[in-house]
Amino acid sequence: MKIKETNTDKINFQTLIGVCKRGDLDSIKYWISRNKNQLNLVTENKENPLLSSVLNQHFEVVELLVSEGADTNITIDNKTLLGWCFLRNDFKMALLLNNLGCSFDINNDEQRNSLLSSFESSFYSSDLKKFMKKNNITFSSLIK
Repeated sequence: MKIKETNTDKINFQTLIGVCKRGDLDSIKYWISRNKNQLNLVTENKENPLLSSVLNQHFEVVELLVSEGADTNITIDNKTLLGWCFLRNDFKMALLLNNLGCSFDINNDEQRNSLLSSFESSFYSSDLKKFMKKNNITFSSLIK
């Protein structure tokens, strides 16, 4: 999402990224009440409020951001949020994101499925295979 940005907006947005990294729920609620239209912005450094919360495992913050309109299917640095979770073997967050509307079928900017890409990459782990089996996810259900 592109909007005209002032220096004040950049400072405020960087502040949001910081409070999302820390999981400061009250500060995030305050920021959202004043700047909700910027929830899906991505910085030049590839930072985003939802991604920062996902990477720092702030489950309650993730739920809040999504309830306020954060896009669970956003692609950042050619990875979906699920791609970031799979890369880190963070399957608990992957399931939360899926429950909040993030699709296992979503593709990255190269039109590659996050789960398939993670499975094929050098970052693949046996934990991903266990996760797929436990949650009845098959590759045939992902390939269309």
